[in-house]
Amino acid sequence: MASQRASSHLKFNNLFVKNFPRPDFSEEDLRALFEPFGDIQSCVVFKKDDARATAETGASEAAQFGYGFVCFT
Repeated sequence: MASQRASSHLKFNNLFVKNFPRPDFSEEDLRALFEPFGDIQSCVVFKKDDARATAETGASEAAQFGYGFVCFT
């Protein structure tokens, strides 16, 4: 049973990252930030529309610069 959980755990190594520090934060920036923590299989950045995200969440515009995923091997 424990080995099943361990092998299942190894299949999903995606890290969700949000609240980028600036609006032009890129996939290269995200990769450079997380490379010291292991081998990265893939990295993707999604940009949010600041006005819409602020209206939907009530959060400040400064915190709405996007989100992304880092997948470690």
